Amino acid sequence: MKVIADRGVIAGFRRRALKQFPREYIEAIWGRTYGDVVHIHALQNIDHLADTDRIFYYEGDEPEFGEKELGMVLLGTVHSHPECEASPSLEDWLGLEPKEKIQGIMEISKGKNGRKRTSLLFYECQVPVEVSYPLKRMWNKRKRKRDVLPRV
Repeated sequence: MKVIADRGVIAGFRRRALKQFPREYIEAIWGRTYGDVVHIHALQNIDHLADTDRIFYYEGDEPEFGEKELGMVLLGTVHSHPECEASPSLEDWLGLEPKEKIQGIMEISKGKNGRKRTSLLFYECQVPVEVSYPLKRMWNKRKRKRDVLPRV
């Protein structure tokens, strides 16, 4: 899947996420899809509470953006990960709504000189499928004990 986003829209999110640093920040992604290409046209603030590693918001109220008038649909969410890598956590995957097509994560890290750096990645959301594996015991050389890992 290819994601196309306006630089101004992304720069606006970056500016707002940096203001909230070191707390996480989240917005809804609005746009259109054309086959396997996603066009991001706008981001909308979601009322939320956040700390340095979690976001809390009420999932019952779906944000509205005049989707019928503008021809846009809700594509997913984008949020920041302060002082953490730009990859989805387990909570990010578990919190996905079935109709979300993409999720964006912006890594914000503070350098030695105090400047903040950002990196934004988008991930395709797929309907989660429950998979179970029989457990297999493996020897962990570093910890000198056995770990229980899923068999693949």
